[in-house]
Amino acid sequence: MLQRMSEALAFLLTFRTYGTWLHGDERGSVDGEHNVPGTPLLPPDPARQHRERGLMKADGMILDERLRLVVDAAIADQCRHRGVGAAGTRGPHEPRSPGRGLRGGPARADVAANQGPGHALAA
Repeated sequence: MLQRMSEALAFLLTFRTYGTWLHGDERGSVDGEHNVPGTPLLPPDPARQHRERGLMKADGMILDERLRLVVDAAIADQCRHRGVGAAGTRGPHEPRSPGRGLRGGPARADVAANQGPGHALAA
């Protein structure tokens, strides 16, 4: 008989960077009106994707090696702060085993990335 676990063993955190997956993308998307778990994604809509791209305030951002290190450092810092383990970041389509959970990692990574190389989290 299976016993129910009272605590998660691991969390897999995923996030997209600015402009890399817009509404209308062929992979589908979720918006404010279509966001109920288990329901279909929005279908591809090239016209909507074009409109969304036109609304962007800056170019899309793909994390290069330096920025992945900044994100790694921010996640590790957040995990130390919360007393949990972490595995690290990967680029698109690069699987990796997850560490134990945290909240606020990507936001802290964004702050660290914007602070530049001299910031403690951007080292």
